[in-house]
Amino acid sequence: MNSGRFSIVHWPRIGFGVFGAWSLFAQVLICASADFETLHTLGVIPALCALIYFLWKPKSEGGSTLPTGQIVREQNDASGGRLGSTTNSHRGRAATCFWLLSPVLIAGCFSLRWEWIGWAAAVLYLLTWCFRNSIAQSSSASSRPKVSAKEIAALVAIGGLAVLLTLGSHRPNTDDAYFVSQIAATLDFPNLPLYGFDSLYRNDQPLSEQYLHFIQTYEFLVASAASATGLPHHTLYYVVFPSISALAAVLANWVLMRRFLKPIPALIGVLAVVALLALWGDGYAYGNYAFRRLFQGKAVLATVGVPILVHSCLVFRDRPTLRNGVLLSLHQCACVGLATNGLVIVPFACALAWFPTANLSRRFAASTAFAVVTMIPILVLGAFMVNAVESDYYNSAKHEIRVARAADHTPNLEQASSELGSEGEEPAPSNPGARPRSDWAGKFFVKGEDNPSASEVALGQSRRGLLLIALLLLPYFSRLAGLRYSTWISRYVLVSVALLFCPLTAHLFAYRFLTLFVWRVFWAWPLPLLIGLTIGAIVSGSLARPLLGRLTAGALMLAFAAMGPWTVAKHNWALANVGTYKVTSGYEVAKHVASSAASKGLSLTPEDVAINLCTLRNAPPSVGVRIFYLRNLLGRTMPQEIQARIGLLRYVEGEATRSITASEFLEQVQKRGITTILYVKDHPHAPAIAKRLKARNFRLSNHGEYVLAVKSPKTPR
Repeated sequence: MNSGRFSIVHWPRIGFGVFGAWSLFAQVLICASADFETLHTLGVIPALCALIYFLWKPKSEGGSTLPTGQIVREQNDASGGRLGSTTNSHRGRAATCFWLLSPVLIAGCFSLRWEWIGWAAAVLYLLTWCFRNSIAQSSSASSRPKVSAKEIAALVAIGGLAVLLTLGSHRPNTDDAYFVSQIAATLDFPNLPLYGFDSLYRNDQPLSEQYLHFIQTYEFLVASAASATGLPHHTLYYVVFPSISALAAVLANWVLMRRFLKPIPALIGVLAVVALLALWGDGYAYGNYAFRRLFQGKAVLATVGVPILVHSCLVFRDRPTLRNGVLLSLHQCACVGLATNGLVIVPFACALAWFPTANLSRRFAASTAFAVVTMIPILVLGAFMVNAVESDYYNSAKHEIRVARAADHTPNLEQASSELGSEGEEPAPSNPGARPRSDWAGKFFVKGEDNPSASEVALGQSRRGLLLIALLLLPYFSRLAGLRYSTWISRYVLVSVALLFCPLTAHLFAYRFLTLFVWRVFWAWPLPLLIGLTIGAIVSGSLARPLLGRLTAGALMLAFAAMGPWTVAKHNWALANVGTYKVTSGYEVAKHVASSAASKGLSLTPEDVAINLCTLRNAPPSVGVRIFYLRNLLGRTMPQEIQARIGLLRYVEGEATRSITASEFLEQVQKRGITTILYVKDHPHAPAIAKRLKARNFRLSNHGEYVLAVKSPKTPR
């Protein structure tokens, strides 16, 4: 199990590296405007070459080839590295109280929304700890630990639990309207360029949402698997790939955990990570992107990609060889392929893992330069994406809107945005995701219920305090347990807290990038693993009193479970969900619409059905899918057109009947060439709509709570 190239410790890194090689090849083809057939036919070559390259020779990654000055390593002092050696003295007891009580007070400051005070106190506390812990220098810990058969059996059991939690969860997500439609449209039109057509609406319109996903390849991987195996893409997307990702998440966290802990504490730490993700159901916390949404690439990035990336950085830090450098670069490409958020998250995650061991030596400067070189592929890909966003089409679209506004007094974007947010819905910003420059500076000084901090959104308002306590206690317990690389752990926690919890950081990211990074910036940081490492360190550091350690770890987990909603709960998890698709009730209606739709012409359905309809193969073109996506067109499409399409979607749902009459609706149907219509059976204008649609050669049929109208082809005379 541990010999040479086939060590289980290397499986996550090698597997993710193979996906990175395939992803980089796909990203190059996207830049070259190649089609899916080319990717599907030739994609196996780079993946196979990468696999052969990484398995051709056994890897000897234990220890370091660099001098001691290059890498800060851990060494237990004469007392075994345990701070408790002086606890019999008053000074030792006072120090212990300080290390244990300070995190509670700091978490209290954050709970009282004293963000700046809490942040400053946390940084000072961790700085004090790092100076205290700086006396530790060196260890010969191996990065390839011996793994027993019992440990592998325990990993298999934990992995099976993760798969069961993933497949049993049922929480459909409307973002799949884009992700799965990309898979279906790619399979329907394999000879068109990758990202060369709009998969949402499937008409001759320019790209809509794709401009933000140009180098994302996860959906193409699912499409390639569907084309190779003949399995339905929904089965692969909702059943097969999430199962693989759940197993990979367990392995990725275990490999990094095993770097610091012995076998039993490491397994306990991994089990704690699985439990955390199953319980962490508040806000936009990690748990809501793990088992509940592990079918999406961005969830795989946060749950699997980042832990592997951090581990790859540590291996490369210890041995900056060409092989490890190639792996690190491919891991970065893999993360970006899972979600374009990786363009920002990957460099930040690598920096957080790299600089805790910074020093002034020439060798560190050389290895840092080598690490920067590994980022060249994603930097080039990022430049391509920026160029695509600022392409001629988008610039010309904005120019046409400016000309139209000057000619006929078209409402400006801000006014149009307000109008598009009518009928009780939140108005969309004129530039989706961008924070206005005029008001960002004062946002981080005052927090309120309507303006939560980034950490509250990413960690959950109810559990943030307990998580902070566990995180700030990690350096203490890691040193108490004499963990390997405890100095790196202490400095990593310091750098992470100093950057991520600073009230200014999230707003700078929003100012320079997009508002969605206000809280997603926390994805650059494997917090579930760090909390699991705290649990493992508590157990490992209490070997003299194992019952006390287990009770302490159990109390923390019970408190975490009781403080907020669970990810895996009765309303969204059941054994009956295993093997089913994570879709809404509109999926079955959408299948009926797709099978009955006219061969040509647009379709118009309520939003819930449209979200599922566009994910099916051979789906008809659509007037609109999600109102959210239509609003994102603001600035690239005339506001009147967006308003009209939103009005049509609301009309077939039985809304907007005050502003749209049956005659106006039928006029839009004829003008746009809509040949398939689905509207609610209890629509206020149902009698008038049915009468006029029949007069226009539409065939009407009831389907549940809806009426389906399909235009019959004209019979030749």
